[in-house]
Amino acid sequence: GQDQVWAYVSSPLGNDYVRYWSASGTTASAPLVIPTKISWRIGDTAATASPMPFVAQSALPFQSTLVWEGVQDAVDGEVVPSISTAWNSTTGPLGDLAALQRGTLPVYQVAASSSAVYAGMALSSTGDLPWVSGEVGVRAPVYAAAHPGEVRNPFAAASAILNSIATNNSVDEHATTSLGQAGVVGLFDGAYTDNTGIGHAIAAGATSVTSMIWGGFADFVQLFIEESSKASSIGGVFPSSVFGIFTFPEATLKGATAYDHAQMLFNGFPELDTNGSAYISSIQFGQIEVVTRANAWFGIEAGRKVTLTVVNVNTTGGSLQDAGVSEADPAVVTKVASDVARALFAPRNRATTKQLMQSLKKP
Repeated sequence: GQDQVWAYVSSPLGNDYVRYWSASGTTASAPLVIPTKISWRIGDTAATASPMPFVAQSALPFQSTLVWEGVQDAVDGEVVPSISTAWNSTTGPLGDLAALQRGTLPVYQVAASSSAVYAGMALSSTGDLPWVSGEVGVRAPVYAAAHPGEVRNPFAAASAILNSIATNNSVDEHATTSLGQAGVVGLFDGAYTDNTGIGHAIAAGATSVTSMIWGGFADFVQLFIEESSKASSIGGVFPSSVFGIFTFPEATLKGATAYDHAQMLFNGFPELDTNGSAYISSIQFGQIEVVTRANAWFGIEAGRKVTLTVVNVNTTGGSLQDAGVSEADPAVVTKVASDVARALFAPRNRATTKQLMQSLKKP
């Protein structure tokens, strides 16, 4: 299969960079981005291992290989490779990324690793954005080392290597080898894999999920694609991946695809009465029964029955910005929240609200 470029690490000036990807013959069919999660239980100490693996073991099986390649003098599309280094799960903890599953992780770096903007700078398919961000001295996104060595903080270990690239203003053999040996990878906002967050809940074993969304079912319906993963984009600009994790019993589908059947069900969700709302044009509510589809990237098994309860809120004109107001205005946020609450607890919507509350009590 064709190698997939996963990300760039730019020099702060010029056009030198490092890219890394999955090697042919191992995980060449890997999507551009893979679902990951940093998890903990409230009350656990720093020495306690995370309850969930950072990456599903089935996503990076034994002997998976990533390749880091330093590229020098990348001008006008002409690249001159310098040095490549490969690292696989037999020579380092690539399979479980243990450094991101236990120990003390700085809160600000964990939070920054969920930046959609930083991710967009690194996931450009042409490399234009990474080069621009490098030229103005911005390092994006947040990087962590799967094998940090003596520097136990995976973020600090990655920064130490990247600092050497910034200081020397070049990508050399030492920098590329260091990145490969440490397994330095970029961490991106979950929107680039699953903007609903449902995939991780299902991977954790959930059999009932209640979700409140804003502005339609576009992200939801992607969970019903036939493929385990498929290339996509955010806004038609930033590359991303979507993952199929749900389907329906064959008797329910009656020859239709799970995607089309889910779309039909979502389109048929009834609307609550929102009379009197200033910014809310409609609220849709619905509940569907689905079955999990096996997905190695999330570590989800096939055949588990799941109840999905969905509340979709639409605003006047499509978005608050279109309505001429700002989402950063506390008064607007308060008004929108109160409008949603008023609609949900209105006597005319009482039956729907009762069903919603019952869904929240399910395991």
